[in-house]
Amino acid sequence: MTGLDLVEELKKADVKVPVILITAEGSEDLAVRALRAGVSDYLLKPFRTEEVLDSVKNVLAQYWRDQIRERLPAHLLEANRNLKNVCAKWGRWSTSARACLPCLTWQEVLNEVVDAAVQVTGAEESSLLLVDMPTGEMYMRAARNVDQKTVHTLRLQVQDSLAGQVVKSGEPVVVTDDDMIKINTSYLVKSVVYVPLRVKHQIIGVLSVDNRFSARNFDFHDVQILSILADFGKR
Repeated sequence: MTGLDLVEELKKADVKVPVILITAEGSEDLAVRALRAGVSDYLLKPFRTEEVLDSVKNVLAQYWRDQIRERLPAHLLEANRNLKNVCAKWGRWSTSARACLPCLTWQEVLNEVVDAAVQVTGAEESSLLLVDMPTGEMYMRAARNVDQKTVHTLRLQVQDSLAGQVVKSGEPVVVTDDDMIKINTSYLVKSVVYVPLRVKHQIIGVLSVDNRFSARNFDFHDVQILSILADFGKR
């Protein structure tokens, strides 16, 4: 049995594994047969080690993208589509910024982030807290569905708050409970997620979502999506 015979047998048996075909006898007919059999990539001898490593990396990345797409529930697929829309906006902003930086504001970016956080997680509220280095306090710089009084008055100490814990550790915090969670003396929620807000690999605050009325808890997927939104390291 040749390597290609093996691939064809795997396909007949409905065994889904990524396959890279390596051969010294390249031809158009062989390439067509390999693609029809479901080969993920096709390398001709002689090859360099780097070519094999790149092929493995690309094939595995595509394989896991396909696996995630097959297993994700419909609401997470919708969240992914919303996230792609946000990323597209960031891409347009980045292009425009190179030509006309004064036309863009940091506040516009932050407002878009909290809007996206609500959309992709289904949370009731979202807020973005920045650290005021001189005072050690965190203040709300952008928010979605949060009343203006809270936006203007909420202050949290880095040294003594869940949000501050995220700033110091660099790790997300997820809190879910049947009882109300006290963020401060006047702000109560049922569930909340904090993820670190990074700019050029430095933590400058936290992005959060919460539910004040719904009993819905947040999960691992919500944390992953929020972490992507809150990472401005390459933007």
